[in-house]
Amino acid sequence: MVEDGKTKEIQSLITWKASEVVIEVKEKKFKDLSVTVPYSQMSDLTYERSKHSRMAAALLISPLMLFSKRKHHWFSFNYVNANEKKQSILLRVDKKEERLYRRIVPTLTGLELEEIIED
Repeated sequence: MVEDGKTKEIQSLITWKASEVVIEVKEKKFKDLSVTVPYSQMSDLTYERSKHSRMAAALLISPLMLFSKRKHHWFSFNYVNANEKKQSILLRVDKKEERLYRRIVPTLTGLELEEIIED
């Protein structure tokens, strides 16, 4: 979510149904926020994996942490809302969810998945 020009992560429940995806926000501040996007309104799917070094952990715990990297898995899609305006949704997903998203979501939506993997 973008608030005051800054991007903010919020906890959400994502449900992939037969013809649409429903995203419900799970934070009290945004309790009634929900987005439903029919697959027919989606234009593209993108999966991206990025790696980041663990500098803070290396400073606080052990210098050996410099040799490991944490990975973030990002899944995004563009769609056209009811007002014919282009919108985007960016989801950071768990490692276990990433496999599911890459395998099942292109089948549900009928769209090709673009993969960007940073090594």
